[in-house]
Amino acid sequence: MFRAFDRQQSVALDATEESWRGLIAAEDHYRRRRGSVVLDHKGRVLESSYPGGWPPRRQEQIYPDDPAAYKKEFDDRREAAKQALQEAKAIVARQARINVALEINRAPTSLCDVLRTLERCGVIDDFVIKSRHAVLGYEVAAKGCVGLNILRDNPPIEFLARRSLSEEELLGVLQFGDKTFDLREGPSPTAVNSAGCVVVMSNLPPGGVIDEEPMLDDEAAPHWGAVEAIVIDRKGYPARMRAIDPRKFARNLWIKSIVDGNTPEGRHALEREFRELCALVFGELQTPIDRANFANLFLRDGDRMLDSFLQALHGG
Repeated sequence: MFRAFDRQQSVALDATEESWRGLIAAEDHYRRRRGSVVLDHKGRVLESSYPGGWPPRRQEQIYPDDPAAYKKEFDDRREAAKQALQEAKAIVARQARINVALEINRAPTSLCDVLRTLERCGVIDDFVIKSRHAVLGYEVAAKGCVGLNILRDNPPIEFLARRSLSEEELLGVLQFGDKTFDLREGPSPTAVNSAGCVVVMSNLPPGGVIDEEPMLDDEAAPHWGAVEAIVIDRKGYPARMRAIDPRKFARNLWIKSIVDGNTPEGRHALEREFRELCALVFGELQTPIDRANFANLFLRDGDRMLDSFLQALHGG
């Protein structure tokens, strides 16, 4: 059963998003300001900086009219950026305590750690989550939560990648945030860390799309596409998530309920979960259920499969 957030929780959610965006901006500003200026024995300036946001470092000699004044101005700008970053971190930490008290901290910390790493590497817009973790994004977008333990079996965090990603590239990105990640054999690039967090990247087929290009007419287009939301981990800290198009998520969930429902009890539980999650995705997010909006998802499966899916969506 879906439970909408109360006014305090909704306000905290908006404040969390604002504080997170402020922190990311402050981190980016500080990275571009950090470095050093050194005066050599002849009074010349050697400036070290990190223009890409992280090493490798760049060094260059410059020749200002007043080297001492230039060094002071550089140091002052760096200290101002550092102070702004500390203040942004304090705001996020203060909001995190509020989030825990208001019980809107539903996302696993391991998931948010990965999302924050992708954000800080500047690549998060290239990936959407397609695993069950996507429900956490839908919940935030709807400003509420469903009464289901959707991550009860600790599923892998599965991403769909806009661009092809090798195992080495996946590992390099993940190790930027957690050095304990290592590769694991699998059909898609897979990595696992010392805490047992599994991350899988599925590359998009050539010519495929994962978000803003809808498979339906322009009038309905605003209802579809990747869902972006700020999810909150168990400690109250935020992370930006992009969840797969709800239509595709619902289709995958329905197929899973058929494949994995080996016993009457298991099938009944999966069907109930499918109905409740679709009530969130299509009801609380106010997205229409229309045959035309799902037809392209079942081109390979035929009309009978599509009819069965729509019947299940409508609770039949």
